[in-house]
Amino acid sequence: MPEFRILWTALPRSADATHLFVDVFVSPRLGTDTPGALLALSDFPTFLFDWPSQVATHLTFDVELDDGAATTSVAATRLPADAEGDLRSDAWLHLFPPATPVVGWKLADPTSRPIYSYPAAQVTAYLRDTYRHIGRRPSSDLPEEAVLEEVRRDLGDLIDTRVAAERARPSEEVTGGETTGGDTGRSPQGASRGA
Repeated sequence: MPEFRILWTALPRSADATHLFVDVFVSPRLGTDTPGALLALSDFPTFLFDWPSQVATHLTFDVELDDGAATTSVAATRLPADAEGDLRSDAWLHLFPPATPVVGWKLADPTSRPIYSYPAAQVTAYLRDTYRHIGRRPSSDLPEEAVLEEVRRDLGDLIDTRVAAERARPSEEVTGGETTGGDTGRSPQGASRGA
């Protein structure tokens, strides 16, 4: 069965003495209660077919302001699009015809993922010393690959945030200009690992 929800994210833009300006980032989340099921866009509510038209003619916002003592709801005033033609139904329908496939997807449960904690003073010292070491090198060129590789090895798991099942086995194989590999088995000095 098709499921959908729309995530609305208010992004503060600016403020003056009398107005607050926000942009709204809209994320339609389409899926199904049957993982792996293949649906089409036409299986979902028809307002998604012509999203620009819905935004242009039906979309309104209220903004809730909370000063700690009371909450006030204020109707937001929509400003016109920056450029004429930003909301083009023809482009939307061309990119997303009703036959567009929708594959069910489920967010991976992150609760079994380890959490790494690093003492702030040691991280600060490490970064300061690393920048100092690289910056003092008598060269106007970029740091050599060996110097950067040493930093990458020091950081270990910190730069590879994938869960263990997604990591490749450590290797020195180079393909397409990238080194493939995964968990080095090392944690940066001073790191503690928890779950």
